[in-house]
Amino acid sequence: MSFLFWLIITLPLPLAHNSRLTSAFAENRITRFHMGVDFSTNHRDGIPVVAVEDGEVVRIKSSFFGLGKVLYVKGKSRNIYVYAHLERFRKDLERLVRSLQYKNKRFFLDHFPEQKPKVKKGEIIGYSGESGAGPPHLHFEIRRNMDIAFNPAFYFNVNHNLKFKGVRLLSPLGIFDLREEDTTKIPERFNILVKCSYFVHLKIVIDNDTVAVVELDSIPYSKNSLAQIFYLYEGGRYSDSYFRLTGYKDIIPPVVKKTIPEVKLATGVHRFTVIVMDLQGREYFFNYSVKVERKGLIPTIPKDPLFTEYGVIFPDGSIFNQKTGTKDDIYILKIEKDKSTELVLPGLKLKFSEGSFPWDFWIGVKWKGDTVTLFPAYPPLVEPIQLTSSLGEIYARNGNKVSFLGIKEAKLKTLGKIFYARDSLPPEVKLLHISQKKIIFSLKDNLSGILADSIKLYIDGRWVPAEYDIDNNILTYSVLFSDLDPQLYKGKHDINLKIMDRAYNKTIFHRTIWLK
Repeated sequence: MSFLFWLIITLPLPLAHNSRLTSAFAENRITRFHMGVDFSTNHRDGIPVVAVEDGEVVRIKSSFFGLGKVLYVKGKSRNIYVYAHLERFRKDLERLVRSLQYKNKRFFLDHFPEQKPKVKKGEIIGYSGESGAGPPHLHFEIRRNMDIAFNPAFYFNVNHNLKFKGVRLLSPLGIFDLREEDTTKIPERFNILVKCSYFVHLKIVIDNDTVAVVELDSIPYSKNSLAQIFYLYEGGRYSDSYFRLTGYKDIIPPVVKKTIPEVKLATGVHRFTVIVMDLQGREYFFNYSVKVERKGLIPTIPKDPLFTEYGVIFPDGSIFNQKTGTKDDIYILKIEKDKSTELVLPGLKLKFSEGSFPWDFWIGVKWKGDTVTLFPAYPPLVEPIQLTSSLGEIYARNGNKVSFLGIKEAKLKTLGKIFYARDSLPPEVKLLHISQKKIIFSLKDNLSGILADSIKLYIDGRWVPAEYDIDNNILTYSVLFSDLDPQLYKGKHDINLKIMDRAYNKTIFHRTIWLK
């Protein structure tokens, strides 16, 4: 795609008021790329969302998770526009969704209408919200045939400042951060990392030779998971992740258009330039001077920068090595790229399939009691790790947050702290509010969490579509249509709510109330 493309095609913004970008295309999302852009709604729900092109609705989704309530509109250009995290749809579309939910007795919906509703450019098709994951905002994508996402920056006249935060060279001898004002002494062999966001094109030039190019124009959904080998996430903000420009061999992320397996420079001074194009097509040049000094034989086993907090050293040829001098035993396990590897621990077994990593990789392992820590927490995985437990449900802990992974088995896309436990307590339900327009409950489960698809709410014996806010543990039923929804008139009403947690502990809440 030409980087002058946005000068040819310009679409109106999908929000009915001016809005700024809060997340860019292809940003890190740990296990995937961000396949669209996010527009701010200033922490508010209910901002009108408009069609950016004449077209028809080809798909409607409703979920508690992920993108939440989503509209897919196919324009005359044959692009498919995705509007996500909506609070509600246009009235006729909302009515269609509600009717299908009652028909299926299920809130979750993925519908491809035979009679495709029409939309006009600039027409309101929904209202922004926070359904699914995250705070109030609008997530917007442009797809072709549902299988490729294009960078919306090429279609909109959006303005956002480039955020260039530096260049890091990764070598078996250590980590070297380049500074524009100094000549940095570096080893002769290294790979290149860059931290930059809100750009569309980035190029590395060393002594007039282009060694790496990144273009954020499009990403096939089949390659989405390769974000894990592109980004080096170390926690914190997603946009603060370094990404790899060199060091790839057999598997290359789709945004990397040119690369080499490793940079090798002769002794002496070299010019190192990063050329970046921002969302408006402006180019920026960041120039560095580096001096290669021969440091002697470089070991063949690398030191990964994510291991530095543990002080791990990799001895040449060792598969297992115990590190001494620490309170807990720490082991180093080599995962060979072309071999299947199993790690058996008390109560847990991890299986790394052939090709789990794009290159030979080392992980650290330590365990204490019922908790196993695997590091780095965010490794460059290509295939998930199979985990089985003989001692209970499997959970992950990140700070104070506990996430349920599975009963007896799970697939891991990240590592970190993993523990096993038994959840024997059922969820708690509390009625917070009831009126003629809505009923609101709080749901609480202290360990495995609510099994969202188990939620069944009945008003006067009739099932109703209740929406679960997973971030705030709030369940809401709203009366939207007088001829579709059970009405909450004045008088007596029977309320029955059935839920389970993910360890299959059940709670049945029943209340008879009188509305005045």
